[in-house]
Amino acid sequence: MPASFSSINLSKLSTALGKAGLKTTGLRKVKEEAQKTQPAIEKVSNALKGLGSALNAIHGASQKLDGFIHKVTQKISNFKNHTDRAEKSTSKFASTVGMLYARFWLLKRALEKVWGNVKSAMGYIETLNYFNKAFKQVATESISSWADAGYESAEAYADSFQKRASQLTTKLTGFAIDSTGALQSTGKISLGLNPTDTMNYQAMFGQMASSMGVASENALVLSNVLTELGADLASVKNLDFNDVWKDMASGLVGMSRTLDKYGANIRNVNLQNKLNELGIDAMVSKLNQQDKALLRTIILLDSTRYAWGDLSQTLSQPANQIRMLTNNLKMLGQMIGSLFLPVVAKILPY
Repeated sequence: MPASFSSINLSKLSTALGKAGLKTTGLRKVKEEAQKTQPAIEKVSNALKGLGSALNAIHGASQKLDGFIHKVTQKISNFKNHTDRAEKSTSKFASTVGMLYARFWLLKRALEKVWGNVKSAMGYIETLNYFNKAFKQVATESISSWADAGYESAEAYADSFQKRASQLTTKLTGFAIDSTGALQSTGKISLGLNPTDTMNYQAMFGQMASSMGVASENALVLSNVLTELGADLASVKNLDFNDVWKDMASGLVGMSRTLDKYGANIRNVNLQNKLNELGIDAMVSKLNQQDKALLRTIILLDSTRYAWGDLSQTLSQPANQIRMLTNNLKMLGQMIGSLFLPVVAKILPY
């Protein structure tokens, strides 16, 4: 053994080598274990790489989603702007349509009112024609006695019935009929009745009396009396003039129920009693139509004394003032309508 190795402690060397051998063996084991875990590490690495790719994809998707959301938001904003503009346009359109409808409605109402006034004016013309014809019929019953009546001719006598009847019209309505048939306000105090309605029932009463054989002068008197009495009864019972005149026309031909409400009993038993009171020795069943009409009129007048003159006496009361106002408004409309009659007369044939 060389001298250089003499100082080496073999025992320590052996221990060191043994330890080195153990270390080498441990490294080998570690290497083996590392080799065993290498696949798992690679899998983990690959998984991490996949996760990174997924995260990159998610990031890209989120960016795309942000872009999509931004576009959607922009579209919604644009849609809202369009909606607002459309709403404003719709509001303007609706406002325009509303204004057009309102104007059309006003025009329609105006045309309806004008047409109503025109019809009222035409109604007066028809009533005037009926008024004249009815009193011509009344006149024919006594036309031959024109000289006894103090007239210059039969024609003048016949015309006098219409003129005398129109005097009552003027008294009740405040309007006179001129030579052309038009109504002219007299400006005098009147009872405020409507001329068209008044003339219509004057003519009806006169024509009914004449058709039942009542003499001309009596038919005119009967017409005037029944017209005035009807106005008073309407006033005292606060009824419509036309309704009362209709009831009286029905009563004139014997419909007793229509006059019961006014306290007038025109049934045959009461007619017979009235004949007895008047000292007339006759039976009701033997009377002709004209005598019955006159007897009914006498009973009606006698039974309604409570109403005589009521309209003139209570003219200033609110109910009658409203009647006058209503009739004046009707007359105003009729006058306006008469202005359009020439135009309507030219248009209607077409």
